[in-house]
Amino acid sequence: MRAFSTFLVTAAMFVGSAQAQSLTSLTINNSGGPTLNVSGGSLSFLGVGPASFGTWDYEWTLLKNDSAILTQKQSLTCDDFSCELPTFRYQPAAACMTGTYKLKLKVSRFFIPTSRTESNSITVYAPGRPTPVLKVNGQRGLNVDVCAAGPITVDGSQSTCTADYFLGMELSDIYWNALSTPATRWLTTKEFAKFGPISNFDAKWFYENQFFRFVPGQYYRLTLATSPWVDTTTLLHIVGSTASLTINGSKASPTLVDADGPIRLDGTTSTCATGYFVSVQLSDPSWHRFGPEAMRWLSVNDLARYGSIDNFDVKKFAEDQFFKFVAGQYYRVKLAVGTPWSESTMLIRVTAWTPWLNSDGPGGVGDFELLANFVKAGQACPHPLDIQCQTTSGVDWKAAGQVYTCDVNKGGVCIWSPQNQCFDYRVRFRC
Repeated sequence: MRAFSTFLVTAAMFVGSAQAQSLTSLTINNSGGPTLNVSGGSLSFLGVGPASFGTWDYEWTLLKNDSAILTQKQSLTCDDFSCELPTFRYQPAAACMTGTYKLKLKVSRFFIPTSRTESNSITVYAPGRPTPVLKVNGQRGLNVDVCAAGPITVDGSQSTCTADYFLGMELSDIYWNALSTPATRWLTTKEFAKFGPISNFDAKWFYENQFFRFVPGQYYRLTLATSPWVDTTTLLHIVGSTASLTINGSKASPTLVDADGPIRLDGTTSTCATGYFVSVQLSDPSWHRFGPEAMRWLSVNDLARYGSIDNFDVKKFAEDQFFKFVAGQYYRVKLAVGTPWSESTMLIRVTAWTPWLNSDGPGGVGDFELLANFVKAGQACPHPLDIQCQTTSGVDWKAAGQVYTCDVNKGGVCIWSPQNQCFDYRVRFRC
């Protein structure tokens, strides 16, 4: 059969005064054969005009390999029998047009609900050079990281000029050197039915069914090929889970948290997490843990109650398990993700501010709010973490405009002089 750069598809249709009749044939360049070889070009569809005057509605649908690729609607008004023929044209994006084309044509007369839909098909062979396109988990590139516990999904649907697909997998090193005998196979309808279409093919399940195992830390070469043979290869790196967390936005250990404030965990910097495990336990400054542990793998209900993993309420989570946070104590907060198990732990110290303390007035030689006096009176801890100083009217000492010392190890001191007539000050300590 001759090759043509442009080929014409004719839908011969005969219509009556009330409704469309049957579509009798689908031909290309006046050929009614079941196949046609072409070198490229475009598809032109031509329908025979109506057999009576009036307005007719045409709806064309072109399918390639049972997938609709073009739909067009036309209205045609005829005053006599010499009506213009309805047509439309399809120009494929690639030179290759190989496939089975089905033409569906629905014709109805204006204001008359009765209509008919007819179809016919023809197989077109227009082989061009195949171009395999490989995506793994939606990523296209020479190197793709794949989570060990996640899927390995192949998408080859953007490949052109092929209906046949080949997959090969082999152990490799980081330099693309093969380290094992490849597991290879031309995919058949049986594989597509079991592991999914080429647009969403479950390569992990496919290869595990061949006793192939993916090990975290290893590299694998994945090849997609077409027929005639053209291939493309991607290097997969199997990545294990890695836990990472912050508490109230800090990664420091220990992180200071207020007894009356929130304890918020953010685990979004973890990688390849298939689930989250949270644990809280009493500790000492050297990370030695003791006592009961509030812990569990988080469920959907937990994330709904305590917040998503970027803002998880650790305090409420632990207190719902009858766990209490006490000022001055240390606690270990652990986040784990899997599979495989990976954990990261932070040390927090729960602190509390003392009430505002004022043991001295501004008379005499000045105003002295000394830590030693408050410790002796049982009002402060001997080694506070922080101090705040202000006047009794609430003005911060830095804004008071006087010579003043606010020292976490000593307390607050103002020494009177004619040029520095002290206000009355108060202090509080973070313990």
